[in-house]
Order: sequence, then C-alpha cells, then structure tokens
Amino acid sequence: MIPESQSEDSEATEAESMEAAEPAEPMDAELLLTDEEEDSDEEVDAASSAHSEDEDQGEVIDVVGSALPVASSSTGLAARDPLRAYMAEISRYALLSPEEEKELAIRYQETADPKVAYSLVTANLRLVAKIAFKYRRFYKNVLDLIQEGNIGLMKAVQKFDPYRGVRLSTYARYWIQAYVMYFLLANHRIVKVGTTQAKRKLFYNLTKETKRLRDMGFDPTPQRIAESLDVDVKDVIEMKQRLASPDASLEAPVGGSDERTLGSTLPSRDPGPEAPVEHAEMMSLVTGAMRAFAETITNEREIMIWNDRLMSEDPRTLEDIGQHFGVTRERARQIEAGLKKKLKAYLLEKLGTEVELSVEML
Repeated sequence: MIPESQSEDSEATEAESMEAAEPAEPMDAELLLTDEEEDSDEEVDAASSAHSEDEDQGEVIDVVGSALPVASSSTGLAARDPLRAYMAEISRYALLSPEEEKELAIRYQETADPKVAYSLVTANLRLVAKIAFKYRRFYKNVLDLIQEGNIGLMKAVQKFDPYRGVRLSTYARYWIQAYVMYFLLANHRIVKVGTTQAKRKLFYNLTKETKRLRDMGFDPTPQRIAESLDVDVKDVIEMKQRLASPDASLEAPVGGSDERTLGSTLPSRDPGPEAPVEHAEMMSLVTGAMRAFAETITNEREIMIWNDRLMSEDPRTLEDIGQHFGVTRERARQIEAGLKKKLKAYLLEKLGTEVELSVEML
C-alpha cells in the first residue's frame, strides 16, 4: 500500500517541472479518455488498474497480445508483426520485487550507473506498453507511442527518489503519460490542436463530455460544455471545428474541369514584377521628404545628430555628441529621440499612411 503522504497526486508535482521541449505537465490519461476509448480498453484493463504491483505487470503481455490483430499468413512470405515482436521481446525481462527495485534505485541515485538504470527501465517496459496501448484510438502506430513512453520512463528513473515510499511504476506512470500525450498533441494533426492547457483538456474530453450531457438529457451546447469543463466558449467552438474538419492537402482538387488545386486558390506571396518599381518609387519619395525635413532643422544639436549620426555612414556615438555639447549621453539620446519623433510626424503629414511601415522602422 502507498502511504497517504505519498499519494499519486503528490508525484505529479515534480513531473510538472519538465523543460520546454518536454511535455508541459503530466496529465491523467484515465480521466482524459473518451467513453468509447474506455469501453474498448476493457480487455486491456482486465489485467489491472494499479500497475505498481508486479503480478499486474506480468499479465500485461497476455492481455495486450490478445487484443492485437492476428497476422495474415496467406502469402508466401512470413508475416511479421513488429508490435507482437516487441511485446515478445520485453516479456523476456524479469520484474523486480519492491525490495530489489528500491535497492537498485538507491544504487543508481548514489552512483548514476547506466547498467543499474538499464535494469530499472527494462523491468518497467510492460507498463509503458500498457499505457501506450490505451491511446491506440488516437494514433495508429502504437510503437511510436511506446517509444515516447519509454523516453518518459527513462526520465522518471533519472528523477525517482527511492526514499519517498512510492514504487517506481507509480511515479513513472505520470511521466510516461505526459510524454505519450505530448506526442499525440504534436502529431494528431499537421497543425497542432492542443497548444494551451484548456485546448489540451478539450482535445481529450470534448467527445466524452458531449456524450455525458446527452445521456443526462441536456443539449451539449458550447456554452454548457465550456461551463462544465471550465474553459472559454470560443475554445470549445474552435476545437469542435478543428476536430470535425480533416486536414486538407494543398494538392487536393477543388472541383470543376480546370484542374485547380486548393493551393492554387490561396493568395500568392510572390510580390510580382511591379513590387520593385513601387518600392523604388516610395523610397524616392521618402528620400525627398527627408531632405526637405533636414532644411527645417534649426537647432545646432539636432543638426549635428542628423548629419553626424542619423545620415552618416559612419555615425558618431551618443557619448561623443554629448561630450561635444557638454551634456550627458542620456541627454544626447533624448535629443535624438525627439528628432526622430519630429521626422515621423513630418513624413506622415507629407506622404500619408503609405509610408507608415517605413516610419515604424525609425
């Protein structure tokens, strides 16, 4: 039994400190699966719901294997299922008793011996397979999910504290789920659908919550779903639209007889042949306006800043200009800022909003 002071919720705190390239925070997969997914995984969950016990992990191979499709042998070549081969391979590694696991964990914490870490990781590979298999409805290649989960397992072994009274499998579960779910969010669509915590919650709970409200006799409107899941209504509407619309290829035909593709209907980013002419004309107007502005400058300090700093190919520093006039560098900077402000107002007055982009660069 796990002491109350070492509950699973307390273990999630450390996993939330992952780097930016890693999952933002661990998420409980059992709470995020849809009802359809939960029902389809009954044969997998029959082995156990608490995989911190060795006998439960020992049954995972048989349970998961029974749910895999039978390989066809109708052709002359021998069929080989990579997933079955992997499940058979990890079944070769013996499970660890709580005493053996703690002893190895303590030794790894003291020595950082890769061989010790290898023993801890291989003894929990079945746990990764079980967790990854629960997400097979979201991603077809379960081996990819297992691969990501194995990375989470290695991270858990690296950060595991054997003195806290919690089994490694209990602690690692959060890291494994975090890596698997981060991979799903990044690869479910070409464009990511879960870029915030609220959107990640909707990605996994939208279908489940919609079904729950319908079963209760309520109309699952975006407002009611948003209130139930504590997210914004606009996020619910956006997620519904994105999940209901499949990714479209730019090479997909748009219909008709002209053989147009979706990509051809999008606005082109090519500036076109007239762009260089327009740019040259605009720069000519701006240059003329700047020369006219220079003639309006009467202050001696501003004239030096204009000629020796703003218009010079080898501009003087503010420190030099400040020493020349016997003022501080900050005062010289303030004079320069005021001169630029006058120039912006002059250009906008003379040339209009067409030069607004060029003015912002000053």
